[in-house]
Amino acid sequence: MGCDNSGGVHVIGHFSDTASFSGQSVVSAGSYDVYWAKYDTAGSLQQLHRAGGSGTDYGYGILTDPSGDLHLTGAISNMVIVGNDTLLSSGFTDGFLMHCDSAGDPVHAVRFGGTGSEFGTDLARTSNNDIGVSGYFDGSLNMGSGLLVAAGSRDAYLA
Repeated sequence: MGCDNSGGVHVIGHFSDTASFSGQSVVSAGSYDVYWAKYDTAGSLQQLHRAGGSGTDYGYGILTDPSGDLHLTGAISNMVIVGNDTLLSSGFTDGFLMHCDSAGDPVHAVRFGGTGSEFGTDLARTSNNDIGVSGYFDGSLNMGSGLLVAAGSRDAYLA
């Protein structure tokens, strides 16, 4: 859950089949899809979005930046089309990072992963407004700066 400068509350999660939010519905394309929504200070739904493919996709972390844009993280399996970006998992599940504008529409998305399962679970903003992601993985993980190999069944990461 995250809050924006206007007091709006942003939530992220995942659902299967059909989910209803204040009378609006979204339908999953696979086992589970990701949803993100915005509520105003009175609790009224302002925005509702979904992304997912034929596999199992999870939404875990959401963060707003000072301009009101959203950043999301979670995990995907198989293939997911997000805006103009096609994400294809390389292992069982891969983590994803998504940037959305203040209306909640996807701007850009990337996936990260390795040979096993990788999950993005939380996001944080640094003092200079860089976005950090944390989560867990098994097998190996490449976040672009070198290969990490899990020492146990699941290891944590911070990038």
